[in-house]
Amino acid sequence: MNFSARTTPSPPSPWLAASRRSWSATSPRTRQAPSSSEGPPDATSEPTTTATGEPGPAVCGDGIVAADEACDDGNDEPNDGCDADCNVTGEVVWTVEGPGELLDLAVAPDGTIIACGVDSTPFLTAFAPDGSELWTRDVKSFGEIAVDAEGRIFVLSSHDGVLSYEADGADRWEFLPGGKPLDARGIDADEEHVYIATYEDSERLTVRGVDGDSGEIVWETLTPAGEQFHALDLTVVGDRVYAVGTRSTEEPALRAMAAVFTTSGELLPFALEDGMSHQWTAAAAADDGGLVVAGDGGEAPGLLVRRVGPDLTEKWTSVTPGPQPSKPERLAVGPGGRVAVAGSRPIEHGSLVRLHDSAGVVLWSSQFVHDDANVETTRGAAFGPDFLVVTGFSHAGAGTDPVVRWWVRRFALD
Repeated sequence: MNFSARTTPSPPSPWLAASRRSWSATSPRTRQAPSSSEGPPDATSEPTTTATGEPGPAVCGDGIVAADEACDDGNDEPNDGCDADCNVTGEVVWTVEGPGELLDLAVAPDGTIIACGVDSTPFLTAFAPDGSELWTRDVKSFGEIAVDAEGRIFVLSSHDGVLSYEADGADRWEFLPGGKPLDARGIDADEEHVYIATYEDSERLTVRGVDGDSGEIVWETLTPAGEQFHALDLTVVGDRVYAVGTRSTEEPALRAMAAVFTTSGELLPFALEDGMSHQWTAAAAADDGGLVVAGDGGEAPGLLVRRVGPDLTEKWTSVTPGPQPSKPERLAVGPGGRVAVAGSRPIEHGSLVRLHDSAGVVLWSSQFVHDDANVETTRGAAFGPDFLVVTGFSHAGAGTDPVVRWWVRRFALD
């Protein structure tokens, strides 16, 4: 195995190609944030004119929260909890960068952040909650990842199937269903099994339950022949496995839907059909045994997030119209039932992270365009005990050989 030496955070360096990592921290800042789910905070004071003493127009950046401002921290830094337009944003605690792409991340029970990506070769990398690198190793392939309750790591690759590693990155087992490349669509794990969604040699989705200890297939189930269902993500919730995506119907042509399985492999009726969205692109387990899904298109051209209970009845739906993420890439549910959605902004070629409270109210929204980048893409999001981490990559430069850099950002949860 090729493990790198343990590193510690150092001051950020500007795009050093020879360096595998660069690290930067955001100093703590005082800010005004929403105090409840009802909306922005009330003004703490009003700006006044020196001539009359009467309230004057609000000036974003003066450090005074006016009636029409959600916050005002006296600066134009967009990632410290309040942006240059006095809208509440996420507070970025630190950012780690390196060459290549990160495709997904997960947080282990002990708070270790595990990410999977590719530079000249595929690699796994692990960070402590403070952003310091714990280890990095080259691996056989890359893809979406899951971490179980013991911290064991599972990677689903379209090239090499499922690869499993110990919490410290050591090899465990691997298997490739059918012995040839497949179309990987989602992976999740519980205490005993790993669940994967793939397409192989047909348009029928195959969902498998795999023994987490041995890597042996416990069961495999296909969606019915003739069903035009295309999965985009998979999550396990209690004794149910949900493969979410889009299903072709007569009217309209595409509807968001989920194929539902028991954790023992029984196929249940399709669920979560929705006409507001063309497709569910991401799903995550809720803390009450329910489910959160995100989608786009249809009657909701922007971003749609929905939370349902264990019986799949709707608890809330949040719709953000307009040119927001065309495809929410990842969902995560964290402490207190908060929901994070990470996606992309196609018009500005940037990325977006949005945090909802347990009732679906948007607490903050952060938008990013990487310095000198032509395109920034978000690919993973996960909660730790008291933080949120998001990962992705940026492409800078024209032509066939752009500079590609991955990034990981930790957001505060206060």
